[in-house]
Amino acid sequence: MQSIEQYAGTEVVTAPIKQINIEDLKFDLNNIRLSHIEMKKDHKFVEEKLREIGDIEQLKTDILGAKTVYEPLIVDSNYNVIEGNRRLAACRLILEEERDDPISFQNAYPGLDITRFSKLKCKILPENINPTAISIYLISTHMRTKKPWQLFNRALYLTTLHREYNWTFERISNQGFMSKNTAIRTVLCYDLTIKYKEKYSKKDDAWSRKYIYFWKLLTSKTLYEFRAHDENISKFSKWIFDKKFKNHTYIKHLPEILSNKQAYEKFLEIKEQDHIPGLSCECALQVIAKNDPAVVDKTFKIIKNTITTIQNFTRIDIKHIRKDTKKLQYISELEKEIVQLNKELKSNDV
Repeated sequence: MQSIEQYAGTEVVTAPIKQINIEDLKFDLNNIRLSHIEMKKDHKFVEEKLREIGDIEQLKTDILGAKTVYEPLIVDSNYNVIEGNRRLAACRLILEEERDDPISFQNAYPGLDITRFSKLKCKILPENINPTAISIYLISTHMRTKKPWQLFNRALYLTTLHREYNWTFERISNQGFMSKNTAIRTVLCYDLTIKYKEKYSKKDDAWSRKYIYFWKLLTSKTLYEFRAHDENISKFSKWIFDKKFKNHTYIKHLPEILSNKQAYEKFLEIKEQDHIPGLSCECALQVIAKNDPAVVDKTFKIIKNTITTIQNFTRIDIKHIRKDTKKLQYISELEKEIVQLNKELKSNDV
């Protein structure tokens, strides 16, 4: 196996730059952003899908504002775009709009040299470049910078590196992408998402977005015992499909629901309606809230945390507060506000 240092992506960075006619550039049929779509893809299909999901309109606006594409596209020796498919789609859209209505386009962008978009700067990769060099470059670009892939796509790529390119989790960690434990969880989470897809994708075409639900499950310390059993993973998948959570953030409440018999029964009992996702979770939390309003009320959660903070003051903390007039002032103001609040709560005038 080649050393990591030998293929650190420098072959990509140092590749020669050349101006390529936009009509000669080809979209990547294996574009990672479209990896969740299982159908035969051609270049037209890739372009259409990128326009749908790639925020191409915003990118087009940014490019027009800059009046050029500063960063070169990365292409292989056959002019297949390895990196920069969104930029290619945005430039093709610019040319298309100018061609369809040149007068309106020139009025909107006076003095713009449209020929800047008919040829694009491209780094041409050598024909015999090692795939590992490309992999390292792509993963560095989309996992460690401001241009990240969606979570599922990142997981797919890491899983591919691990299983098809035989990258160990140590190697992934050493490259600086993430910790070893995070890499392991990423691959496991990818597998759980694929299992969900195999069971529910016919009725859930947004299955790849459920990756974040499984990630919340795997990273919750309080759900460790729950996720240790395969039957619970199956239950969890069914709950996701049944829309029992309004969104992935509600999974943080699952430990509280599981530990409260009445809340859990209510969680299982409620049947979701398409227009009310998360009804099960909301109803279960209302049961819990009867004994602990901090579960569903943000204000009372702050109050509860404040009480805990005060209870945890040590003698050393108190000693330092006594010597700090500003801190004493905060404590005094807190006392006054609590006294006033209690008066208003007991008063019939409010």
